[in-house]
Amino acid sequence: MVVEKWDLNKIFAIMKNLKLSLTILLLAGIGVFSACQKDQMNTDLQNEDITREANVAFADHQSAYVDALTQAVSWNVITPLNSASVLSPCSTVTYDTSSVVKTVTIDFGSVPCQVPNGEEFRQGTLIITWTGNMLDSGTVKTITPQNYYVGDSASRMNKFEFSKTITNMGKNEKGNTHFLVEMKNATLTLWDGGTITWNGNHDREWVQGAQTPNRSDDVFLITGGSNGIDRKGEPFTAEILKPLRKDDCEWIVSGTKIVTHGDNSSRTIDYGDGNCDDLATVTLSNGTTRTIHIDKP
Repeated sequence: MVVEKWDLNKIFAIMKNLKLSLTILLLAGIGVFSACQKDQMNTDLQNEDITREANVAFADHQSAYVDALTQAVSWNVITPLNSASVLSPCSTVTYDTSSVVKTVTIDFGSVPCQVPNGEEFRQGTLIITWTGNMLDSGTVKTITPQNYYVGDSASRMNKFEFSKTITNMGKNEKGNTHFLVEMKNATLTLWDGGTITWNGNHDREWVQGAQTPNRSDDVFLITGGSNGIDRKGEPFTAEILKPLRKDDCEWIVSGTKIVTHGDNSSRTIDYGDGNCDDLATVTLSNGTTRTIHIDKP
């Protein structure tokens, strides 16, 4: 029998090479795992739910629309204008200015009807009341909806219920007329069954067009915030970072706000750079951005 003698140096060399090979394989495995994990994270971010941010943007849009509509039809008492551009063709506007409490009723009808831009349907009634001269500081307008719905199609109508007041606060330090807009006990019942409730407190500054009878050149800057319960039952807060700009366009055209839902990371909604469109972007906590349509909750 032949006994092979092993050189200890050879044995150590083999073990060293084996250890190096195992280390390389381990590092390669970690790299593959990290890459897969990163790919999974990217996929998760791409699929991350931003529905609640879309809900907030939709509520912002509708609130600004009601404010602009209230401005148009109520100031029509002082300066006649054609408000048909902001109304649906099947809506009717009725004025009662004979008493101390002035009233404007906007009736969009009992079935969904499209507004002129063809993007949205409206249904139901908005009742606007006020006392005093609307040019005077302290005059308060109250807006009350009755069976009021809005949707991007006749089969996807979302119901709005709220109590809103718009108070003329006179001139601010810039010399611009501004309004305190208070939204109380607002409820948005979504067409798919979800519900959002909130209260809001905003300042609406009239920065352009106040000196002309033409309402189409009006520009307002909106600041402030809101808080409530989102569609998932979590509390949320929303604060405007850069004033939201509302001009003759139906949608908010620029401005940003930060939104926080429950214990989740805050997200930013950016309404754009001034273009008249229904697009906004949502920035996630890691800087990733997603595009939403602000007329679709």
